Amino acid sequence: MEISQLNLREINSDTWIISLVVGCLIVMSVAAYNYRESFRSFLQLPYTNRYFILSGKHQNTANPFSLLLFVVGLIGAGLFLALLAEGIQPQKTLGIALFLQMTAGIFAFFSAKLILTRLIGIVFKLENLVQAYVFEKLNFLNLIGLGLLLASVVYYFGPLKNPWVLYVAGGLATLGYLMGLIYSYKNNENLIFRNFFYFILYLCALEISPFILLFKALN
Repeated sequence: MEISQLNLREINSDTWIISLVVGCLIVMSVAAYNYRESFRSFLQLPYTNRYFILSGKHQNTANPFSLLLFVVGLIGAGLFLALLAEGIQPQKTLGIALFLQMTAGIFAFFSAKLILTRLIGIVFKLENLVQAYVFEKLNFLNLIGLGLLLASVVYYFGPLKNPWVLYVAGGLATLGYLMGLIYSYKNNENLIFRNFFYFILYLCALEISPFILLFKALN
């Protein structure tokens, strides 16, 4: 009697993804409960600047509300890139290690950009202007991270697990980032035109070159 050989099929556990999503929901609930008006205005950022108006002079990136959203946005972006890496390169295994690698890379990348931006503000004695710019940029990034978290959940747990879901989400995230830059540049257009040469240098050095380097590093 011939005995057939049984091959064990490895099943990837998604417990850690569920834990991340639940953790993000808890953090968002805390932010929405304690900062209701700010949270409501934050979600309206794509079509109104009411959130920045309400913040007024308290545009500090270290305030509790911004930090809570930063945690959610960072997790959302890290999970999205991990799923995207798995989709582009099937030999990669989606796991907590890949997620942590992507999250650490995103954190280091944008932290370096923000630190350099603040240093430029100190050198040119534009601390207040740069602080407002960094605050606006960080909040747009937080909103993008929240959108990427939603896209990741739809892709991973939804019935249509198609890489195009990630591609479309990535395109919308890029569009949102550009909209945030345009909003900030429009608010400071007079200063930009007075220092157009330095603005072009900044644009090439801190807005274009880093993303080219990041793209090559990810490849």
